[in-house]
Amino acid sequence: RNPKLIVWSSDDPRRPLAILQGFLKKAIVSATFSRDGTLLCAVGADANHSLAVYRWQTGTMLASSKGSPEKIVSVSWSPFQDYVVTCGVKHLMFWSTSPFVARKALFSKRGKIQTMLCCCFPGPDTTVVGTQDGSLYLFKGYQLATNMRRCHQVTHAVIATRDVVISGGKEG
Repeated sequence: RNPKLIVWSSDDPRRPLAILQGFLKKAIVSATFSRDGTLLCAVGADANHSLAVYRWQTGTMLASSKGSPEKIVSVSWSPFQDYVVTCGVKHLMFWSTSPFVARKALFSKRGKIQTMLCCCFPGPDTTVVGTQDGSLYLFKGYQLATNMRRCHQVTHAVIATRDVVISGGKEG
């Protein structure tokens, strides 16, 4: 399979602005724009859950990498700095964009690696991650700083402004 990333204009959705295709295989799992909107990072559904970074206006792939043998479910670009975060099954990685290199999240006694489902960025160098056990993990850089334990049965969604983090989950 050869899935497509299609960039559309909300002003005229009849004509795509760009169609990116070729590197990512099987399906596109998740995609995110850079903070200035010029770059696009996407994750494929191949066995390595590969990542690609494109300058979408020209169709140029700037970087690529194997993501993880474990399933990646989301990729998010920080609106404050040039890094992306990938979340997935026993997977949490922080990717610098120049060069395109990953660092594994560092956990402590405050929390453990588990299925990470979503993330958001309430400020510079700060990432909140929603987990399968319903907790919210707050990372400073790539190190776990705080665990807000079991806010939900499963945390499916998080979004942030500079003042507020909103989480949503499965409640039983």
